[in-house]
Amino acid sequence: MYYLGKDVKVYLTTETDDASVQVAKIGDNAQPTVSLVDGTYANGFFAHKLAAASLTTAGYEVPDLTGVDLGLGAVDEDISYIGKSAVMKAEIKKETTITLTKKKNNSVFDAVYCSPVGRATSIFSTADGDAAVTCAESDEITILATDGTSRTYTITDTTEGGVATGTVLTLSMDIGATVGGAVAGQVGDIAVGIAVTGSASTQSALLTQLKLAIEHTNGHGGKILVSAVPAAADGAQTITLTQAVSGADGDSTVTQSVAINDLTSPSFTGGTGVGTGDDDVGPRWGVYYDGANYIFNNGRADPEDAIDSSSAATKTFGYRVHIRLNSGQWMSIPACQMTEHTMSINGDGTSDETIGFTSYVTPKIGTGTGDGQLVARLGAGDL
Repeated sequence: MYYLGKDVKVYLTTETDDASVQVAKIGDNAQPTVSLVDGTYANGFFAHKLAAASLTTAGYEVPDLTGVDLGLGAVDEDISYIGKSAVMKAEIKKETTITLTKKKNNSVFDAVYCSPVGRATSIFSTADGDAAVTCAESDEITILATDGTSRTYTITDTTEGGVATGTVLTLSMDIGATVGGAVAGQVGDIAVGIAVTGSASTQSALLTQLKLAIEHTNGHGGKILVSAVPAAADGAQTITLTQAVSGADGDSTVTQSVAINDLTSPSFTGGTGVGTGDDDVGPRWGVYYDGANYIFNNGRADPEDAIDSSSAATKTFGYRVHIRLNSGQWMSIPACQMTEHTMSINGDGTSDETIGFTSYVTPKIGTGTGDGQLVARLGAGDL
């Protein structure tokens, strides 16, 4: 069955009423996170909590749908007996496929399908992007990557002959007006070249040079990803640093040994897993409770092991796709796995994306959001 986008509304939920899935930092370094609150799709919420309110709240529906392709079927197995020519078929399980096509307007589905999860982040900020810097040469900041790579970045004053961004400092190398140049404690540091004297550079320029230093082969060289720097403008401005490798070891402290004025640099947070690759896939199989927190399912365990915080008998495998027809009828497909994501560019320059789901659980049919079966929890017998 194929429906035009204007004829249906589609809502995505998890299989628990405790947790939703949000894509943080839509755009550069976007990554999925498990959230204990809900919000609109525009704010990065991909799947909401399994509750009736998730099917009625404005902004929770998938926007800009152009088409919904719904396939209802069953997986059969041929059965034959020796001496019998007839071949019988036995239904093994239901099979439902859902393909959503929508105008591409952000990176939410990209991130959910293929972005690594469990990578720690830190948001560096300046107070006023177009204001002059007040930092000084020799100011330092030390950043630690998930794998233990540590780099200290030192401000050099380019108006006083300080070396350029990315240079590895050696003893007596010129870092600006300081007599004798770099000192023993700065040997091996990475230069962040900026016009300090006369405050010729803006705070936005400081973010730009810091980004270049971190991305430099002499810096972290890809072990820490840095988002784009906004154009210099009035007011606070930020960049997001994301550990390239997932893992709790990415929750490291950022240290300003000699404080860099204008720059706020909190510790990295949000790292999960052990950083061995188990978390380096998108959360295509929903969330589950690990005994302490809700985390993403990496698809490598029995679906029945995906349990809820309230009871091990309640299962949380996959997502639930809710389709509402304009007639008011509903179909909810539980335990969906995200199986495909593609993008196409049209002749007029616009882009479409297609997201596919597959489920082997019998769909639930309802006539309104008050129909409790649409949001009924899954048990072991359903999977």
